[in-house]
Amino acid sequence: MMEQYSIKQKCVDCDNRKICNYCPALFFQENKSFEKPSEYLCCITETKKKLVEKMDKEYAC
Repeated sequence: MMEQYSIKQKCVDCDNRKICNYCPALFFQENKSFEKPSEYLCCITETKKKLVEKMDKEYAC
């Protein structure tokens, strides 16, 4: 049975994909599903993105 919430719906089209530590094994550990993204990884990635943007502004040449 395919789950309604698939990786394609959230991860593949996510703007943060390039800086994310995307890992289906962690998805499974958190959600018991390889398809449902980890809210923890999403939160960590969003925090990482904000820090990078802040550093870019502060240290721009």
